[in-house]
Parts: sequence; structure tokens; C-alpha cells
Amino acid sequence: MTKGGALLLDEARQLLAHSEALLATARRIQEGHSGLLRAALPADITGESVAAILAGFQEREGGVELELHELTTAEQLAELASHDLDVGLIHHPSDVSGLELGPVLRHELGVLLPHDAPQARLGTVPLPALTGYDLILFPRAHAPAVHDDLLTTCARHGYTPTAVRHGRGPSFVRGLLLGGRTVAFAPREAHHAEDRDLTWRPLTGAPLAWRHSAAWPKGRGDAAVRAFADAGVTGWLHAADIDSGAQIDVGADRSVVTASVHKLCLLVALHRHAEAGRLNLTDQTECPGEGRTAGPTGLSAMLDPARVSLRDAAYLMMAVSDNTAADLLLERVGLDAVNDTTERLGLTRTHAVQTFRDFIATIREDAGQGGPQALADPQVLARMRALDPARTNRSTPRDMTRLLGAIWRDEACAPEHGAAVRRLLALQVWPHRLASGFPFDDVQVAGKTGSAPTLRNEVGVIEYPDHGRYAVAVFTRAASPAATLPAADAVIGTAARIAVDALRGSGGASVAGV
Repeated sequence: MTKGGALLLDEARQLLAHSEALLATARRIQEGHSGLLRAALPADITGESVAAILAGFQEREGGVELELHELTTAEQLAELASHDLDVGLIHHPSDVSGLELGPVLRHELGVLLPHDAPQARLGTVPLPALTGYDLILFPRAHAPAVHDDLLTTCARHGYTPTAVRHGRGPSFVRGLLLGGRTVAFAPREAHHAEDRDLTWRPLTGAPLAWRHSAAWPKGRGDAAVRAFADAGVTGWLHAADIDSGAQIDVGADRSVVTASVHKLCLLVALHRHAEAGRLNLTDQTECPGEGRTAGPTGLSAMLDPARVSLRDAAYLMMAVSDNTAADLLLERVGLDAVNDTTERLGLTRTHAVQTFRDFIATIREDAGQGGPQALADPQVLARMRALDPARTNRSTPRDMTRLLGAIWRDEACAPEHGAAVRRLLALQVWPHRLASGFPFDDVQVAGKTGSAPTLRNEVGVIEYPDHGRYAVAVFTRAASPAATLPAADAVIGTAARIAVDALRGSGGASVAGV
């Protein structure tokens, strides 16, 4: 790899970890930019997250001195109540009486266990497979409600620890784990790859997660506090050279909500059905004026009955992400056929469980009578099924680039159908995410976006005039539920550009594991 390529890879590592600073800077508030801010974080926040928060705060609030402490959730709640702390990052559930809260962040937990444990050989570990193991957990006094909620969730999913051992420091926890028949729950970043004695594995269905948000006493709405609360675009990325196989991995195996990105899977299933003679793409489908799937574009926004061919419905689904057109196609193809397609293409982490109408319905149901304004409540976001990969259509960044590579190599369907799929991807009209990173007339971007509250995604292929072609999948989650966050959209293009530049500078070398 060239020196320039190595530098770009390092930048790619840092971008998604620190992109909350980009978002926070875009929403600078005009008052409260001087003085002292007393803030606290819990001990289980990773060092990378602490560094990112500090960097973002310093960039936004240079005139404010930040006094940062490490405190448990219980300690933070006590000091917030006594006004000895201005803002904290607390775990949920907690008693938040008298506090204002920032948007909730969800951090999935996996299991840490000895490398020679039988469960370490599994790709994902179901909770019942841990039966017979002790559990290492933080002392209950540090966050009683969180402690009890985690044990209750474990029991509900089939795991009741033989005993609960209390531990906090990483060295002490590691020693307990190496003692045998003991496990701990932790985010992926808690395990260092060079530690060969322990193994980290994701939990099947992602049933456990840390949920935290910024909290401050009611009435404290100055810019410094809101800068802390607003911090947080988290991202996952996979980029691959379609021809050489070189790749960049930033959490590429993370289970993510696909939202409208799953329309790409439906499109491929549609064309495989046409290839097999199960339908004709020129077949007409009726779209009544009533009962359409909600959405701001295409048939969803139109008022009168319409009649379109299947291939024209596919155009609307891909070009403007028309939800009604997508559900019309799903009526003809079926969810089972979509899942059969992704399974046959080796996308083992990709699965569809609901129509787009049902996806939107869960958002409305979970928001309740508060409507869109309810999305500012972290407890509403925490219960929202549409934001939980275990309960909605899902995939991983790596699966999505694998699908794109198969489409561009004519492995997903016959060449004539592959060409039709690529044409529709190239006709997408949205320029503000992936395409924003490649503002060149001779570089072609073909992609599909996906969105939900706090979520912004896009997958696509970037083609250069020298015939280089790169599949990229970027999935992000913002702390803020605001529908309009230009910096959060733009970071998708920025991250993709850095990844592709790194691949082009690597000389074809494998760069997996970034």
C-alpha cells in the first residue's frame, strides 16, 4: 500500500468515530459560549467515545471550559439533583424526574467469554446457550434500574445466570473471565483483537443494549449543554473494489436497519422472477386512489387512481423511493421471495420481515399520540421497533456491498436483467448523500437511500472513467431526531469518498479490518 493510501485509511478510521463533531458544528446555538461546564460520563463509555466528545466540544465551544468527570449513573443523578453537575450521560432506564434529556443512543452488547468456550465457535450466540455460566455485572448500586432491566431481559430470552459476580475494572473483569465458566456483556469495542485469551461474539437477535442520553437540570438550555446532548452521528461502512476484492471495513458486520435500502433486494427479486418466467415486467398493476402506503413521493403523493407496468413501478420505487410502488411490487413478488433471493445470493445477515406500509405503521404506533414531536423523547426512540434491527428489515454493510458486487458482475441475475437493475440505481434523484462525495462529471454514482427517525443510509456503486468500480454501503444513526440535518446527510458522501480514495490508493491490497 502506498503512503498516501495508508494515510487515507487512517482518516477513514477516524471519520465515523468523530462525525458527531461535524453534526454538532452545523447546529451551533448562539448563546452560552463561555464559562465552565461540569460534565460526567459513565465508566463503560469507550476511550474513543470520550475522545470524540472532547474533540467535538472543543471545536464547537472553544470559549467554554469543560470539567469532565467519571461517575456512575446513580452518582450523576445525585449530583444533577444537587446542582453540582451541569450535564451527564446517563443509562436508561433511570429516574429522570426534574431533568431534560437529549436523544437516546443505543449501543448493542455482545458477550465476552474465554476463547476455548464452545460458544466462542458460534457466529452469534443465543442467550440460552449461556445457561450454566456466571455473569459479571457492574454493582447494582451504580445503576439499579439498568442492572435489574438487564437481568430481566436475559431471563425473558432464556438465560438466568448461575450467579452474578460484580466487577467494574477491565483487568478485574478479565481475570474473572479467565477463571472459567463466566461471561460478561460488553460492546464490541471493549474487546481488543490482540487479546487471544478472550473472544467477543454478537448475541443472536441483539436483545441487549446500553441505552444512554445526555441529561441536565430543567431550565438549562444553553448552547454548551446542547452541544453535549447533540453529539452523535454513529456510522458503519463497508467499501469494496468490485474487481480486486480489496475492502474497507468500519463495523461492516453490524446488523443495521435497512429502511428503503431494502427496496434494492426487492428489485433484484422482481427481476429474478421475470427471468424465471413467473411474471412479465410489462404486466400492468392497478393503484387505487385510496389506501396507499404513506410517503412524500411518487404514487404515495398522488391523488388519483393509476395504472402502471411493473417495470415503471420499479422505476418509481428506486428513483424517488416511492413506498406505494414498492408495496405494489411486494404484492406480486412476496416477502418470502425477497428472502429467498437474498439467501441464494449468500446474504446470510439480510432479512425482510415486513412491508413498507407495516414499517411506517410501527413508527406511527410507537410514537403514539405525540406524533413527530414525540421523537424528541428518548424513551419513545428506545421502544421504536423501526430502529431495532431485530424487529424490522435488516442487513449489514458487508451484505449490501456483496449484493452490489453481484449485480455489477451479472451474478445476481441474467445480464439483461442486471443491466436493468443498474439502470434504475443510476436514475435515483437524491444527490445529498452518497453522490455528494463525488461531484465529478466523469464519475458515475448509482445508489439507493434509506431513512427513518435518526437513521440515514445509502448503498451504491461508484464508477470511475478508468473502469474502477467500488461498492459502498454507509449506515448512520444521529443523536438528533430532526428530519433535516444536512451535515448528517453529507457525512455519508464524505465517508464514502475517503473509503474509495483509500481503495484507489491501496494498489489493490486488502485493507479489511479498518
